Amino acid sequence: MIDPWDTLKKSIAEVLETSFKSNNWSKPDKDFSFYVEEPPDSKLGDLSSTIAFKTAKILKTKPMNIASKILADYRLKPNKLIERVEVAAPGYLNFYIKWSEYSKLVLDSILKEGDHYGDSDIGSGRKVIVEHTSANPTKPIHLGTMRCAVLGDITARLLRKTGYNVEVQNYMDDLGRQVAVLAWGYEKLSGEIEKKPEYKDDYWLGLIYTAAAQRIEENPGLEEVIKHILKKMEEGGNEYANLVQKLVYMVVNGHLETAARMNIFYDLLIWEKDIVRSGLFKEALNKMLKSPHVYRIEEGEDANCIVIDMSPLGEPYTSLKKSYKILVRSDGVSTYTGKDIAFQMWKFGLAEADLKFRVFGVQRNGRVLMETAQEGKASKNFGYADKVVNVIGYEQVLPQQVVYQALKIMGYEEAYRNSYHLSFQWVWLPEQVAFSGRKGTWIGFHADAVLDKALQLALAEVEKRNPDMEPELKRRIAEVIASGAVKFYLAKYSPEKKIVIEWKEAINFEGDSAPYIQYTVVRINSILAKADRIGEPDYTLLTDETEIDIIRTLSKFPSIIREAAETYQYHLIPHYCLSLANKFNIFYHKLPVLKAENEALKAARLNLIKAVAQTLKIGLIELIGIDIPVKM
Repeated sequence: MIDPWDTLKKSIAEVLETSFKSNNWSKPDKDFSFYVEEPPDSKLGDLSSTIAFKTAKILKTKPMNIASKILADYRLKPNKLIERVEVAAPGYLNFYIKWSEYSKLVLDSILKEGDHYGDSDIGSGRKVIVEHTSANPTKPIHLGTMRCAVLGDITARLLRKTGYNVEVQNYMDDLGRQVAVLAWGYEKLSGEIEKKPEYKDDYWLGLIYTAAAQRIEENPGLEEVIKHILKKMEEGGNEYANLVQKLVYMVVNGHLETAARMNIFYDLLIWEKDIVRSGLFKEALNKMLKSPHVYRIEEGEDANCIVIDMSPLGEPYTSLKKSYKILVRSDGVSTYTGKDIAFQMWKFGLAEADLKFRVFGVQRNGRVLMETAQEGKASKNFGYADKVVNVIGYEQVLPQQVVYQALKIMGYEEAYRNSYHLSFQWVWLPEQVAFSGRKGTWIGFHADAVLDKALQLALAEVEKRNPDMEPELKRRIAEVIASGAVKFYLAKYSPEKKIVIEWKEAINFEGDSAPYIQYTVVRINSILAKADRIGEPDYTLLTDETEIDIIRTLSKFPSIIREAAETYQYHLIPHYCLSLANKFNIFYHKLPVLKAENEALKAARLNLIKAVAQTLKIGLIELIGIDIPVKM
C-alpha cells in the first residue's frame, strides 16, 4: 500500500543521502528521513531540512556550504516529485512539491486502493488484545464508561487497520460487592420498583441497585447479609450464585445493546468467577514464587501475606512506607493486584489455566461473541498475545504500573515492554459531580438516555429537511446521525482531557461534529451522482490553493493512521476528518465541479472530491465506527 506523504519524505531523504555519499561525508547519527520536516509556513517550502546545521560541526564547514552543495548535487539528479529546491540563509534547505506529479500519485493511490487506503503491515503476524469497557454489571452504561468503550473501540480499529490480529475483550466483575447488593435488592425491592414497558433490563436493575445501596447505607446491619451473599457467590452452585448469573446476564445484554447502537462490538466476555475458579491465580502465583522478589512476610502487620517487592525498580516505590505490594492476604484471599498480574500473564500466554469458552450470542454486526464458562470448551484461540492494551481510567495508573512492573521483575521482559495502559480522564456531570451508582447520579446521563435525546433532535432535523420522506427511513437516518454525534463527541478529545458534559456539544449537528462530516460525504455523493461520467482527468489543472490544500491533507492520511496507532492517540482521526471536511467545504464554495471550465478539469475535480469522500468514509466508518446516512 502506498503512503504518499511518506514516499515524498523518503524521496527527499534520498536526495540528502545521495549528496552525502557523493561527497564522502560522514553519515549523520540518525536516518536521513529524520532530518526532513514540514516547516511552519508553506512559503518556506512544502518540506524542509536542517541537516546542514546538524552536521556542520562533524563536517567542519558552514551550514550554508553544505546546503549549497546538496542543492548543486540535486540539480544534477532531480527527483520527479520535487519542483525545486532552495537554500535559505544560514543553511536551510527548502523543498517544493511538483504538484502535477504528486497530485496524480495521491489521487490515483486513493482511487485504486479504495477502502484499503491507509492500510499497513506494521502489526503483520502479531496479535494484540484490547480490553475495554468493563462496566460494573449492576446498572446501564453511563457516558463515563462509554468513553472507555469508544476509546477502546477506535484503538482496536486502528490496530486492525495497521495489520494486527486484534482480540477485543470485555472483563466483567461478577463477584464484586456491588453485584451482591444488586442480588439483595432484587430479592427485597424489585416489587417496589415498577418495571415500565420502556425500561431496559439494565436500567430497571440499575434503579433497584441504587435503591438497595441507599437502603444498606441507612441500615449498616445489612452488611452481614451482603457478606453472606458474597460468600455464596464465590462458592458457586447455589441459589445466590444462580441468581447473580441471571441478573448480570440481564445487565450485560443491556450493555451490549447500548454499545451496538454505537457500532461497538467484542470478541470475548470474561467473567471474573471463571478466572477465579479456573485455577489461573494459583498457577500464576506458583510461577511468581519462583522469583526472589515474591515471598511471604514472616512478621509484622502483614505477616503471612505473600508480596511482590517493587524496590528493585527504584522511585516511586522505594520512597513508599511499604515498597512491596500484597498479592495474597494473610487469610489466603488474593488481592485485586494479584489477580490482575495473573490475568495479564494469561493474556500473554504465560499462564495457561483451565479457562473454557462457549458462544454467548451473535452481535448486531453478525459477529459471534464468546464468553468464558465452566462448562465450555478449552481453546487456544484466546490469549497468547504479542501486545496487550488495557483501556482503564487515569486513577488506575499506579495499579497498572505495578502489574506491568511485576512482569519485568519476574523476568518477563518482553511482556513488560508490550503492556500498555491506555489511560483517560472520565466524563463528569455539569455540576462537576462524578457518576455514582450508589447515589444514582447516572440516571438521565446513561448512554441510552443521551442517545435517545440525540435521536429526538436528529429526527426533528431530518423531518424539517425531508417532510415527504417515509417515516421508517427518517428514523433510520436519524439513528445514524444521533449515534454518530454522541460517539464523535466522546472520541474527539485527547485522552488526558476531562470531559464535562455540555448537551449542546454532545448532541451538536453542526461545527466540530460527526453530522458535519456525514453531511460533507452526502454532499459529495450527490455531486458524483449528477455526473454522467468521469472523463480523462488532467491533474496539472488542479492549481488552486484550496485544491492543493486538499491533496496535501489526503496524502497525509496513512501517516496519521500510523501515528495514531503507534502512539494510541485515537483522537487524531476525528480531528483529521474534521480538517479534511473543512477543506472540502472551502473548496466547494469557491470552485465549480460539474460546471468546471473544461472536461479535463471537471474530471480532475470529480476525482478529487471522490478521493475526499473515500478517505472520510474510511475515517468515519472503518476507524471511528460511525455510519454515513444515505441522505440528510
